[in-house]
Amino acid sequence: MRTGSSPGRFEKEPSLQRCRLIVDGYNLLFELGWIPNALPRPDDSPVTLQECRNRLASEIASRLPEAMVGKSLIVYDSSESPKGLPVRQMLRGIHIGFSVQYNSADEAIQEILQYHPTPKRLVVISSDHAVQRKAKARGAQCFDSEHWEKALEHLQVQAGKSGGTVGKPPVDPDDALKSQSLAEGEQAEWLRKFGF
Repeated sequence: MRTGSSPGRFEKEPSLQRCRLIVDGYNLLFELGWIPNALPRPDDSPVTLQECRNRLASEIASRLPEAMVGKSLIVYDSSESPKGLPVRQMLRGIHIGFSVQYNSADEAIQEILQYHPTPKRLVVISSDHAVQRKAKARGAQCFDSEHWEKALEHLQVQAGKSGGTVGKPPVDPDDALKSQSLAEGEQAEWLRKFGF
């Protein structure tokens, strides 16, 4: 990891030091199957990565306890970020960061973990083994991307214990399965329609 603080570095950013949730963005998008490969929409325009990032921020913000929305960060690899996009931004109340000053989002997350003042209060969503080792070494809760919903449930429980307000009631598992099946069904329909 690089040393020293400069613009675009995350390690000592005050708003990030208050984060309770850190998400490896593209890692989760790939796990969810939301990254567009060549899936066009009915108007033949491709789904963009920005639309995928917007969708992920919206999904997480809608499922988090209200008090956690502004304390959440999604980190994306900078190699996928558009030119001229700010290193950090807010989207649906969620902090979004691109790992411009790092080799990868994994490296940026590890550095945030290293410098976070209360790592035991952190929940990290990443399937990267180095990130998981760092999170565990610092006492943070770590969830594989495939278990991202469990991570959000964990934050809801923690918010309930601390008297925080939950933005929305917990999602009924049957509803979540129906929603997931619909998305998978839509994806299968698109694949079939375009000959994949």
